[in-house]
This record gives sequence, structure tokens and C-alpha cells, in this order.
Amino acid sequence: MLIKDARYARTMRRKGISFDEIVKFFDGKFTVDQIVDGMCELRRTERQYYHATYAIPPRGRKPTNYEPPSVVVEDREQRKNLVPRSLTALICGDPLPGCSALDRREFKPRSIIRDPLDDLLFSD
Repeated sequence: MLIKDARYARTMRRKGISFDEIVKFFDGKFTVDQIVDGMCELRRTERQYYHATYAIPPRGRKPTNYEPPSVVVEDREQRKNLVPRSLTALICGDPLPGCSALDRREFKPRSIIRDPLDDLLFSD
């Protein structure tokens, strides 16, 4: 199956046309298995082209030349040297004091909402 046939079959399939109708469209030149294999090969080829064009590493592989920033390494070393608060903190990975989202949250006082009717009812 040629790439252009696979593209056409994929377009037809996306429009909701069944595989049997696609086989009939191609006058029986291809079986359903050949059409599915052609569409898979098309997807694989497009993905390889995309990764090569945009320099994205393939799935499941990490770049070999990656080195974390020194700030991140220093922060990790500091956290490793701190003593956990409890056994569950050690086992479950609970955040250390000052590191949780609740500790970092800033409390902002709510502004007092005034009811416009108060001015009418309680005016002097």
C-alpha cells in the first residue's frame, strides 16, 4: 500500500467509513489487514519525521547529555541531609517543614463586603 493510499484510507476512516467500504473503494486491491498495516506505517513514518524535524527524542528514551542544574542538585542534597519529622514522613515522602503547599500558602484577609442596603437602612 502506498503512502497516498494509506492517507486516503485514514481520511475515509476518520469520516466514519467502515473498513469493508474502504476495501470496496480500492476495488479489493487491499485487504483490511493491509489497510490497517498501511495506516500504522503511515503514523510511524509521520512520527519519525516529526521527531527528526523538531529534535524530539523518541518515546521512552531520555537524552543522554542531560545534566540537572547545580541549584537543583544543591537543593536535593540539603533536603537529603534534613531529618524527617516522623516514620510516615520517611516512608510516604511527606514534605518537610516549610516545603508543603500549605506552608507556602499566603493568607490574604478577605475584604469586608458592604451591602448597599446598609447605607439606606442604617444611615444617620
